[in-house]
Amino acid sequence: MIYLLLISLFLHILTFLAFIVLYKRQETHQPGHYEQQMREIEDMMISYTAEMKENNEKLLRRFQAEKAEIRKEQTVSSAPQESNVPYYPPLHAVEKDLHILNGAAQTYAPPKQPAAPAVYTPPEPAEPEAETAEMSTQSKVLQLHAEGKNEQQIAKELGIGAGEVELLVKFHQ
Repeated sequence: MIYLLLISLFLHILTFLAFIVLYKRQETHQPGHYEQQMREIEDMMISYTAEMKENNEKLLRRFQAEKAEIRKEQTVSSAPQESNVPYYPPLHAVEKDLHILNGAAQTYAPPKQPAAPAVYTPPEPAEPEAETAEMSTQSKVLQLHAEGKNEQQIAKELGIGAGEVELLVKFHQ
């Protein structure tokens, strides 16, 4: 009887401890605490977006400055410059014009038509070559293991680590 009384007392103490732990957890999840976390997150997001906006504006100003500089260079370089050097068109443009003129000077000849329709003979299929596929490292390891070689010999022959060989063999088994 005393035994049952002690078990009951132990269970009651355990229950009270559980209630205390649950109460402490409930206090940390108060609505005010949640709202405070939301405000902190919102403030952080606002600061990040403001920083991103500032960086975007800096980038935009930089692009506009570069664009203005390029336009300025183009207007300076496109200004007519007086010089005594005659203008020569690029060589490929001259060659293209000559090719067009030479082609126009030739006389046109209609294409010749074959006298009789040719009989179609399909090409003979080539003899199939023996397909060779390179074996993977795993299959090479397993083949050498099946031949009776130990892990050290296989590793040395294939140029891989003995631990890798051992792992592959154990994984296959």
